[in-house]
Amino acid sequence: MKNFWKYAACMMAAVLMTAACSKDDENSSSSSGGSTTPPALQIPSSSTPVRYEATQDGGKIDFVELPANGTYIIGLRASYDVKMRGMIAASVVEGKSTPQENNVYQLDGFGTVQVKTTEAGDGYLLAVTPQGGSTEEVPVTLKKATLLDGESKKLCATWNLATIRLQMRILTSRFDKEYTEDQLGDMQTDVVAYLKDAIPDAIQSSLPPIENLIDIQSLVAGGGLYHRYTMTSLGTLVLESAYETKAGTWRWADSNKKSIEATLPYGDSFSAGISYRGEQLCIQPKIEALEQMMSQFGAIGSLAFSWELDMYCDKAK
Repeated sequence: MKNFWKYAACMMAAVLMTAACSKDDENSSSSSGGSTTPPALQIPSSSTPVRYEATQDGGKIDFVELPANGTYIIGLRASYDVKMRGMIAASVVEGKSTPQENNVYQLDGFGTVQVKTTEAGDGYLLAVTPQGGSTEEVPVTLKKATLLDGESKKLCATWNLATIRLQMRILTSRFDKEYTEDQLGDMQTDVVAYLKDAIPDAIQSSLPPIENLIDIQSLVAGGGLYHRYTMTSLGTLVLESAYETKAGTWRWADSNKKSIEATLPYGDSFSAGISYRGEQLCIQPKIEALEQMMSQFGAIGSLAFSWELDMYCDKAK
């Protein structure tokens, strides 16, 4: 009888060891990714800010952004119009977004977008259906919001240009006036009069005529003058002027979050300081053309000339 129980105990130990080894092999295979299938991608909910970026060339869609605040932004690529026999520039469509069933979004003024995954579950697709058009399936990558700190949240909004303030100093003479965009012609007249009065005659005689020396409209436009600025937590930047609406990207240019760098289509870019005056956003563009103009003043430009351009914007309601 003793031999029986001894034999039974040995058999039980062998069974337990075999089961443990099998489990270890299974865990080892799973952790190494040898034979397990990765989990299918999950489609973000409508409460998650996301940007879907097209991965293939040739389509009309560049990106679709759903900021999770009831709006949308779509970037459309430049394309050739057969009827017009010419290129249509890249453009932006914005509006209200309404989530529906099956990950479909109704985009006012555009059509619908449905977020899907590939059959293998390893990639994202957008089924884009413009109003009156056919559906296009666009392979995309998913980008989630990263600009979620306090300063970024404060900046991420739509801002409408309210006024432009120009401050200048030549020796002891100062200029400080604020204008609306419609008053840029007045700013030009005022600045020319100021420069004629403030610049010593000995220096003016060595300069081109003051009227030809400075063009406020061009200077301001070169510094990124737009009616409307939209920045999102996904790094998207939308700029609207009297002539066009275009999308680019933005990022903080310094660790203190006091300036931004913007990248725009066709290799354009600009940088600007960021501050606030009460509830207004203050954009302080760096204008190379004005720096070049200052260099023409010689010593007075480097020693006794200073300027600052501020664009004050109200947050859109």
